[in-house]
Amino acid sequence: MPPISSVTDPQKRFEDFFVDPVYLRFKNHLYNYVRRVAEVRRELGTLGPLGGGIVMEVGSGVSPVAPVSDNVVFTDLSVRAMTTLRSQHGARRVMAMSATDIPLRDGSVDALVSSEVLEHIPDDEAAFREMNRVLKIGGSLIITVPVNPKYFTYDDEFVKHQRRYDARDLVESLERKGFAIVKISKVAAFLEKVTTLSIVIVFRLVRPLLHMRETRAQGDAVRMFLQCLLPVYQILNWLYSLIIALEAKVMPLAFTSILLIHARKVRA
Repeated sequence: MPPISSVTDPQKRFEDFFVDPVYLRFKNHLYNYVRRVAEVRRELGTLGPLGGGIVMEVGSGVSPVAPVSDNVVFTDLSVRAMTTLRSQHGARRVMAMSATDIPLRDGSVDALVSSEVLEHIPDDEAAFREMNRVLKIGGSLIITVPVNPKYFTYDDEFVKHQRRYDARDLVESLERKGFAIVKISKVAAFLEKVTTLSIVIVFRLVRPLLHMRETRAQGDAVRMFLQCLLPVYQILNWLYSLIIALEAKVMPLAFTSILLIHARKVRA
């Protein structure tokens, strides 16, 4: 298995932040990321030690939801993300590749994880075909995706979502592709959607200020302030993730914003 391929995407967003430790520490404690990690790792835990064999995460970027482990292969379209994940975060097995063209043999993966990735891919059917192909019979597919098409709005457009899935249509589609549904879990609901939309709107308003020229001393002062703020930020996001989890549990599926599906491949 090659360590890193040469695939790259010049349109990849936010690559300049991949090597910024302050940005990554804030991103990796954001409430919706905390929720997705908790749900995905709970499902991986049901497969046995370390996911039960070779685990591939498709589209991990530098913030994977699967734990860093010798049996986990992290992949992303961005070469820079994979290089950073290996050099700075201890991942030993990384590949830069497209989800629609996975350079592995048929039936070579025991479990496949993809979190908040498929909605970005124009030809998501090709990605599903490739994930199905590389999974072993009996292997697990664990995905999280944004759902509820009526929620599609400005924040989805801002992060270049191609779609929000209809939950029932997605389940039926997976079943037609040869998967049996093991579990459906509501990761987040209306509160997450409103919060994320609000954050994106505020970011859009303050973004011009982020491009203002600043002295090195000013930049260092901002970085120090953010470092001091981080512990409070972590606690608040953790508490908020609990509120979001509770709301998702009691809300009907029609109000869900992020859905986890754990499916098992039963036929090719």
